[in-house]
Amino acid sequence: MNRHLSSHPVRLALVALAITLPTALFVGVAVLKYIFGVAAPFDAIEPTATPFITHPIGETILVLAPYVAFSLAIRPFTRVRLGWREGRLAASAEAAVPVTSLAVGAISAALIVFMGLYWVAENL
Repeated sequence: MNRHLSSHPVRLALVALAITLPTALFVGVAVLKYIFGVAAPFDAIEPTATPFITHPIGETILVLAPYVAFSLAIRPFTRVRLGWREGRLAASAEAAVPVTSLAVGAISAALIVFMGLYWVAENL
């Protein structure tokens, strides 16, 4: 039984969650410190995280993780079909949304939006 991973949406959503979790945790503790003034969680992980996130490869991984997770989360429930019917090209799209994929997709999308807004605010 060697089935493709995308035929198991819950597994794919869990893989996507594992990919985006480090970014979500880092963004979460940064928001706690810099927006709400709760510094303890950020200060606890900062010495360990700084060498990774200040390295170009680490920073790239941190930034791209939500995009990869989002694409993995939406993959199993998006289906597009093309075919010929009565001499005409027929197309159809179908979406069946498992709750786990929807949740991980929403988390990833929120991170993408938040990080984009942060980037705009820092570079204006």
